[in-house]
Amino acid sequence: MSFFRLWLTGYLHPGRAFEALRNKPAPHYGLYGVLMRGLIMGLVWYLPRALMGLRPSMAPVLPFPPVESYYWHALWYFPVFELTKWLLMAAIMHLALRLLRLPSDYDVLLNLSGITALIIDPAIRIWDWIVYAAGWSENTVLMGAAHALVFWPWGIMLAVIGMRKLLGLPARVVVLLQLLVLALFIPLAATFLRP
Repeated sequence: MSFFRLWLTGYLHPGRAFEALRNKPAPHYGLYGVLMRGLIMGLVWYLPRALMGLRPSMAPVLPFPPVESYYWHALWYFPVFELTKWLLMAAIMHLALRLLRLPSDYDVLLNLSGITALIIDPAIRIWDWIVYAAGWSENTVLMGAAHALVFWPWGIMLAVIGMRKLLGLPARVVVLLQLLVLALFIPLAATFLRP
């Protein structure tokens, strides 16, 4: 199964997609997923917002990049953040699984997390543009609530399917792992990213 077919299969038959991922080079497919996600985010979120001269609804925590040109900087900033997050979160999951004496493979976790992020991201971008078009983009609570109530559970569900297929992990362990990673990701995203 090609990379693009695997990606699209993840929408209707995630179990088949993750089963096909078993025979793919790891962590290559995860890396392709993260890079594709960075490209999608840049082209359909940051670039249009930069061209429209928009500013983030919340000022960045860090002094760089400046608010006036945040979206221009985010074109390169987001992919670097995403790659770093991808490596770090998979490492944390790998470490936690090793400490629990459960099966783990860092490369498999990288493949799974990269493909999972890519499966979910286009739906997030569509939602975010609907919120923007409706004039609600300044309502960060609404945007955050949708991400937390719809996209995070979807990601957890995909992780459960993938980790059960590829690592044989029980669902409860995967859910706890994903909640741990989310708890660590939220402060990182709040520090480095802005809607």
